[in-house]
Amino acid sequence: MQKKMKSFIEEHHMLKKGDCVLAAVSGGADSICLLTVLLGLRQEWDLRLCAVHVEHGIRGEDSLQDARFVERFCESHQVPLEALLSLGFIFSLCPRFPGYFELGSFCFLHFL
Repeated sequence: MQKKMKSFIEEHHMLKKGDCVLAAVSGGADSICLLTVLLGLRQEWDLRLCAVHVEHGIRGEDSLQDARFVERFCESHQVPLEALLSLGFIFSLCPRFPGYFELGSFCFLHFL
């Protein structure tokens, strides 16, 4: 998996040496896999990795467990983590919008 993803990233010129990469990590298999691949490339490509986790709060204890898992994973791999709270009232408009809104705001404030 690592080799395939590395080849894909190189083929599509997605990253270059010294880039800062912000990974949105939900705690699910896909985002943990992505972060694991990026960790494998961190030293070789001199990447500066950061993670963000949006706590949407609509799944109660399950979402809190996801947040704690992401926190422990990032801590154990020395990846700075920013945890964001979602604006729950926007969920009635579009279920995915709140996370994108907070993530976009975070990127704007920290990386532009």
